[in-house]
Amino acid sequence: MSEGRGVRSVRPVRIAALALLWALATVLAHEAAAQDRPGTAPPDEGAVKVRVVGEVKGGLPWKFWATQSELIARPGETVQTSYRARNVGDKPVTGKAYHMAQPPIGEQLVEIIGCFCLELLTLQPGEERELPLAFRIKWEAPADFKAVMIQYDFWPSD
Repeated sequence: MSEGRGVRSVRPVRIAALALLWALATVLAHEAAAQDRPGTAPPDEGAVKVRVVGEVKGGLPWKFWATQSELIARPGETVQTSYRARNVGDKPVTGKAYHMAQPPIGEQLVEIIGCFCLELLTLQPGEERELPLAFRIKWEAPADFKAVMIQYDFWPSD
């Protein structure tokens, strides 16, 4: 009889321990999600100031701009931002975006995860679109890598 009572008294302790682990995992997941939002990293050691720029080239009749001109990112942190493009011309136009990072080492240290630059974009007269971008600074970025400019230039594709 005493053996059965001992087993039953352990169950509430196990349930309480599992509930505590679940609560801890939930808190840690929320903290990780908060750190994954762009621009939320405090400007501390390891943080990289990211300047985001957009231009149109070759007579493309578009307006093209970054929705956030500056972000703070830590190495390994996924950052999401976006650009906007608007056709200010009077006919449909197709364009293609090309990526550049400055200083040149930025080309090796900025990892593009998702980008509108992978496809041609056609905008009708007056049409405006949001163009998402996701990137991260690679973990192996040296400690003195403190700033980078990410630039996209849109060129006519025709």
